[in-house]
Amino acid sequence: MQSQRSQEATLKAHGKLRKEELAAKVSEAFEGAGYLPDMLITPVRAGKFVLTSSGVAVAAE
Repeated sequence: MQSQRSQEATLKAHGKLRKEELAAKVSEAFEGAGYLPDMLITPVRAGKFVLTSSGVAVAAE
């Protein structure tokens, strides 16, 4: 875990990046994490999702 001073330095450095560069850094940081922002998640109207043994979500009744 980063110290407060280290986090502030990182934020300051990233604040100077262009949008494209910042997007690439964020993409690298979240790669493989399976993260999806709430605004991109579509609610399921009926039924539910179940994770398979391989970690894939499938629709279930």
